[in-house]
Amino acid sequence: MGKTRVTVQEDTPASEVELQWMAELKELHGERLLLNNVSDIDLLRFCRAYINEEDPKATTFRIISEYLQWREDEKIDEIAATEFERYVDFVKLWPCGFSGIDKSEHPIYFDCIGQMDPSTFSKTFEMSEYVKIHIQMMESLQDIKTALSERLGKPVYKHTVVIDLEGMGLKHMWDRTAMSKLVEVDSTKYPETLHKMLLINPPFLFKAIYAIFGGLLDETTKSRIHVLKSPAELLEHIDASQLPEKYGGLIKYPKDVPLFSIPFATAEGSESKFDDIFSGLLEKRQRRLEELKAKRAMNDVETPDGAEATTTTTTTTTTTNTEPVVQEDKPIEDKPIGEKTVEETMPEELPVENKAE
Repeated sequence: MGKTRVTVQEDTPASEVELQWMAELKELHGERLLLNNVSDIDLLRFCRAYINEEDPKATTFRIISEYLQWREDEKIDEIAATEFERYVDFVKLWPCGFSGIDKSEHPIYFDCIGQMDPSTFSKTFEMSEYVKIHIQMMESLQDIKTALSERLGKPVYKHTVVIDLEGMGLKHMWDRTAMSKLVEVDSTKYPETLHKMLLINPPFLFKAIYAIFGGLLDETTKSRIHVLKSPAELLEHIDASQLPEKYGGLIKYPKDVPLFSIPFATAEGSESKFDDIFSGLLEKRQRRLEELKAKRAMNDVETPDGAEATTTTTTTTTTTNTEPVVQEDKPIEDKPIGEKTVEETMPEELPVENKAE
């Protein structure tokens, strides 16, 4: 048997070791963390993401250094604050976006990849463009979770993903390199952010498709994937007031308005507790970018010529016998009746399309 993987539950207070690592990271990177919009919750998340590595501390410190360098090299705060002129066109071709808060108080991200026609999409968008849009969505999720943490008075650094596979087939294997890039961005730049992934409307070829893309995912991510027998089971995880009518919810989109192309709003007539968190995201990021630019400019002025404001050297020292207190990885909540993990789902249990043929 392989080594038991462990995890720390999201709402577990930071341990003494985690606090120590966070303090060391702040001392190591100083203002660089603030200038790259890295919060204490982000540091805590990174500290917990690599506890299964042979040397958790060294890995965590190295990854954070690489993360900061990536944000600076790729100008991530500028990407996050960009108003993409073709965003609505993107969502029309590949419906995806935010849909409120689930019953465990995590933001929901919908991805209707099965409705995307790969041929049309690849002719319309370059990989670099949709990677940037994806990064912007991930940055938006980070902002949403930061606001939720403040509202709820507890750390929220994970989100729920719903993937609609209806219409997905071998044609969606059009660009493994592109899909690998998206997975790489999520796993290395936004680790330990997945609460659970709910797959709905799996096609007959799902097993074959998963065999191709499953290899891109780590074991922790795989353990959080669940296949639902029908979209109706979404209501066991998400209140109807947070779901579009298409998925059994109460949210009515205006005619000719693509799903997820407008800011989320709770269904009319239902209690709205978090809608404001989803509004004005781009404007907030644009204001923050100007503030960060001003701070960076001031930092450059205060730094003498030839001196470095911060160091990017990664420490590899470890603390003996002071690993974070962890618990065995287990389902975050009991699985609803009929719900199965990917590993438990057999081909004959999945919907069969055109069986008569």
